[in-house]
Amino acid sequence: MNRFRRILYSVESALYLVMVVFGILSLLRIAPFYAPDTSSHPAFVWDHAQARTVTYTACCALLGIWWPPVFEKIFGTKLGKIVDLFMAADLFAGIFLGEACQIYYHLDQFDKFLHVFGAAQISIAGYAICKLILKRNAKEGKHLVGMALTFAFFFAVAVDAIWEIYEFSADMILHTNMQKYVPPEFYGCIDPSSGILGGVNGELWNTTNCAKSAEDFHALYSSFQGYHYAIEDTMGDIVADVVGAAIGVLVCALLFAKKPYLADSVIMVDPITYARKQERKRARYLKKHPEEAFQSSRPGIGSSSDTVDLVRSALNEESKGPNESTAPDEATKDTPEP
Repeated sequence: MNRFRRILYSVESALYLVMVVFGILSLLRIAPFYAPDTSSHPAFVWDHAQARTVTYTACCALLGIWWPPVFEKIFGTKLGKIVDLFMAADLFAGIFLGEACQIYYHLDQFDKFLHVFGAAQISIAGYAICKLILKRNAKEGKHLVGMALTFAFFFAVAVDAIWEIYEFSADMILHTNMQKYVPPEFYGCIDPSSGILGGVNGELWNTTNCAKSAEDFHALYSSFQGYHYAIEDTMGDIVADVVGAAIGVLVCALLFAKKPYLADSVIMVDPITYARKQERKRARYLKKHPEEAFQSSRPGIGSSSDTVDLVRSALNEESKGPNESTAPDEATKDTPEP
């Protein structure tokens, strides 16, 4: 693991570990992290339901930050730094700002923005993955861009659909409110142990933590707004995902279709492109230090015959005209050097 990742993962791990500790303190009713009345949704002050949500999502983030190295191991490729940065931004915005700081309850469209932003990133990642698969398996590469764009769109929508299932499962099993099926004014009325509004016997209605009554609940969910409340949030998220996927595909069509090497070097580093780049870098080094070309024992240089060939190749490229030296051949024109 390189130095950039070590620093980034260390900072992320420390942040989400602190969130887990704060969530456990809140579940144990230890001030200042717990308050029975959180109707104003202050940052880092949670009731039982929100504390469970924060603790659960922070634990998931501790595992999720490690998917780029796992992905690289499985697919035998190398991800660019921008992938780690965008993933860190997604986790920070969704879990730290959204759940711990409770921005979801202060900015109505914050959740929709994250869905659009996340779906756009997923579609770009899907484009790069599909392009890599096709390059490794297709001999002529016909319809490469069209297939990659199609895959990118449906890949983004499918991943976000699975995310909605994840939110639904957490709400059903852990009694969280990730799908926002309960309006904020009723959030304090959820029984922490059973997940039932008002408690098993209605003991939570008209209390300090829940200023609403059973009649208020019945009146709300008897109206059009009430029985559409939960489905509006989920369907709004799906619509936002589709819009974000379309935006990401449009970015790919306008940018990567004209400059396909960007997908191989910025989003996902293709091993072949990376190897050629390192080879050219080594050849330029040996051209400046020809006396080291025959030192086969020097670390990272290689055998003398290989290094001599690299020096000769670099010198030949220098002697060619500007059009000849920069034009890719038939075998490499799909992956020119950025």
